[in-house]
Amino acid sequence: IEQCFNNFLNVSTPLYKGQEHYDKCISWSSEEIEYLLEKINTWFERDKDSIDRLYQRKDDLLYDDLAKAIEKITACLSLVILPNLKDADDKVKQLALNLINELEKIDISVLSVLPMTLFIDHSSVLNNIAKKLRFGLLSLNSEEIDNAIIGLQYWLICSQQKQIPEPPQELLNDLINKLFYRKLPRLNFAIVKMGNLIKMFPDIFDESQLETLLSSLEFILQETQLPNNWQDWKLFNEDINSIIEIDDRPEYMRVSAFLAFQLYLFFSNKEDTETPKILTAWKKACLDSALPEVRKVWE
Repeated sequence: IEQCFNNFLNVSTPLYKGQEHYDKCISWSSEEIEYLLEKINTWFERDKDSIDRLYQRKDDLLYDDLAKAIEKITACLSLVILPNLKDADDKVKQLALNLINELEKIDISVLSVLPMTLFIDHSSVLNNIAKKLRFGLLSLNSEEIDNAIIGLQYWLICSQQKQIPEPPQELLNDLINKLFYRKLPRLNFAIVKMGNLIKMFPDIFDESQLETLLSSLEFILQETQLPNNWQDWKLFNEDINSIIEIDDRPEYMRVSAFLAFQLYLFFSNKEDTETPKILTAWKKACLDSALPEVRKVWE
């Protein structure tokens, strides 16, 4: 199932119209979209009890396979099905909403899907969707955090393309604050998604938000320094004020380099604007880094 849906996603028209090869992807007909929705719903209704039991037993050998399949199904709902049901019959729209509700009832995270229901359900209370995403962003559950961040990214993409209403500004602030306070878990995932948002829609960020992101990068640059010798390594490990574990620093340096690079490009392209010093510092740190994956971002 996972591979089937993965192939479907790979050839389908992406949400973001500026994505490379956008015009070479497949735009499915309404009949094809409705057929896929019905097939997913039939599979779920047939095996719902088994899916529920297995999904609660995370130590089961089959759990990982099911989780990956569910992840692809929710991605299909978000990226392909719901955006293409805008003009569908009410009966088809209700089928999609019922499926989402049933997934949620058995504790499958649908936070990445909820913003996309704005394509088909004008009665959806936007603030309720935002509230659920805020709880997800502030959660300590990695799955909930990931899905909330993905849902916010989808929401911003579609709202910037004037397809659905914009999310409340507080949601974007919550994501920015996760970087500023270096909140674990899934800080690295949040940094990557923030870099993607800067790359796609830098103009959605106001001056205060940009300042907070720059301050975040200043803190992260300090916390991703690597020791030069074994004695320093021991001292780094004993630093109780550090949030990022020393073994995780290469990964955080890599993803933060991407965010810093996107901000550097943004400020460099702004007229009569001096590039912030922290971005220049990130450029030097990355180009001087011993890590090839970090240097590659700026080379």
